[in-house]
Amino acid sequence: MNSNDAILEGPSLLIVDDDKELCQVIADIFREKGYVVQVAHDGKEAEDKLQERSYRVALIDIKLPDMEGTELLRRLKEMHPETDAIMITGYATLESSIEAMREGAFAYVLKPLAMDEVIATVERALEKQHLAMEVRKALTREREDKEYYRLLSITDGLTGVYNRHHFEELLAREIALAKRYRYDLSLLMIDLDHFKEYNDTYGHLAGDGALRQIARTLKGMCREVDIIARYGGEEFAILMPFTRKGDAAIVGERLRGAAAQAQPQPWLTVSIGVAAYPGDAQDGGQLIAGADQALYEAKRVRNRVCFLEKGG
Repeated sequence: MNSNDAILEGPSLLIVDDDKELCQVIADIFREKGYVVQVAHDGKEAEDKLQERSYRVALIDIKLPDMEGTELLRRLKEMHPETDAIMITGYATLESSIEAMREGAFAYVLKPLAMDEVIATVERALEKQHLAMEVRKALTREREDKEYYRLLSITDGLTGVYNRHHFEELLAREIALAKRYRYDLSLLMIDLDHFKEYNDTYGHLAGDGALRQIARTLKGMCREVDIIARYGGEEFAILMPFTRKGDAAIVGERLRGAAAQAQPQPWLTVSIGVAAYPGDAQDGGQLIAGADQALYEAKRVRNRVCFLEKGG
């Protein structure tokens, strides 16, 4: 059984002591309080029970018939670090119990046991665990909130792809990597044809739906290494590392065909301009300018892919 699953069941207690009568008294008291209670009378029996499940708290006698209580404590912490151990000790073994605290015990109680003290100590252990769990939840929420707001800052709210600002940051990084490791980097600039007319005819909600559909199509056909962004109102950009311009143009043709088929109206197509580093540009600004120039040529006819002729 997973230790966390066991903890979620509620308060649970393992009592380890060779005094059977004492174990029965303690068990009866905590069972009346709603605890799940198990009893072991030596270290081996306790280990067997710990193999089956975890417990919120373990009461362990410092002197067991087959091993020292501190040894069982060490084995307990190896199996279930989240379990709090309370050592039961007599005055003669008080020093050992203090040593057990250094080994990770939560507390110790002295024999003859005062049950009010035992109950209070167990409840303090549970309260500590509860507070620790609340802190973990708060930290998890904080991390999730930070990630949520980070994603908001870098993605386009409508389509879910990167926004222009973050794309330009990634473009600068990718250009630097391509220069350092001497590989080709291609950029596709994609514009939806007749998008104004589409909005005028079907409304802005339909236009938003078309933009989302195009974004889904692009994400579905690109590699994980490719970087997709909404660059303008109806314009998308795809940065393709390790890709020559000719290969990028082939991908562009596939995307153009897929985008047309994804639309409810066949006339809403895309035009694509392609440029590449290092053949067409030496930095990000030049690469965008080159792809824009090629896109301008594609838009003269529409529903086509064009690329600069000067590069390879």
